[in-house]
Amino acid sequence: MNKSFNSFYCLLIYKNFLKEYLTIGITFLKDRLTMRRAAVILQNISKPKNVNELCHKVLCANVRREFSTNYSHRWPNVQVEWAAKETQSKNSAHQVRNYVPSIGEAVGCWNCKKTGERKHYMLCEECGFLQDVDMEINYFDLLNFPKSFEIERQKLTQQFRKLQTLVHPDKFSNKTTREQNNSADWSSLINKAYKTLLTPIDRGQYLLKMQGHEIPQDNSSINKEFLMIMMERNEDVEAANSKQDLQKLYKEIEVDLQNEITKLEKCFGLDDINGAKSVLVEMKYLLSIQNSIKNKLQTLVDE
Repeated sequence: MNKSFNSFYCLLIYKNFLKEYLTIGITFLKDRLTMRRAAVILQNISKPKNVNELCHKVLCANVRREFSTNYSHRWPNVQVEWAAKETQSKNSAHQVRNYVPSIGEAVGCWNCKKTGERKHYMLCEECGFLQDVDMEINYFDLLNFPKSFEIERQKLTQQFRKLQTLVHPDKFSNKTTREQNNSADWSSLINKAYKTLLTPIDRGQYLLKMQGHEIPQDNSSINKEFLMIMMERNEDVEAANSKQDLQKLYKEIEVDLQNEITKLEKCFGLDDINGAKSVLVEMKYLLSIQNSIKNKLQTLVDE
């Protein structure tokens, strides 16, 4: 790839990600080919003109970390080159990304070295410095909500905005590199926690995961009658040729999903893990049909 292509591609990355970054954190590139291109380019590319220096550093760091976690086994040479470059830069302690142990362990502040309470798990109460992110923190604890399926969406959103305000990258643009990096990490984690707890099916699966369970990947636990109903629903979607018919089917699915959410609340309230698993699988089927309806509606609009 020549330099002009590199510059164009890097600018394209900023165009796609800068707005999201400034609001609620980094959204990562997931396509493997695109990720590889971004990884290679970001090894050597200089910051494009008119791009904030902090945004450039944070984007590069997060793309690199995402690549290292999920894609380095496919392109190890890229990872090796990064490792060699990082070895050369370890003279500065602020350039090293550190992650704290689990939240239950006493960890001293990296700045003042004192061990004590932290404001919202993130800020040292003594010196006010933003601490290293704890990737293992419980999403309910992070957002200060009880570990329950029932949740007040409005309060959840309020708490999310409050935390994002505390760690917004703009507040740390003149801080140390370590705090800038921590700001991006906390912002990304808070965003992920919020999206997980906000969505009923994701919240349910997260509660199961906390207890060491996950929903089955096959149809063995599904009621046969329910499967037959889902097959009929799919046929109805395929047969529908008008916007009105699709909207009617969509509303029926919404009603079914709300009923499933009510059932899921009862299952978790009674600590019925098997029941919760079954309901979550049913919700996945309903959501899949709902997405099919959305796609077909969009096709009709485009025509």
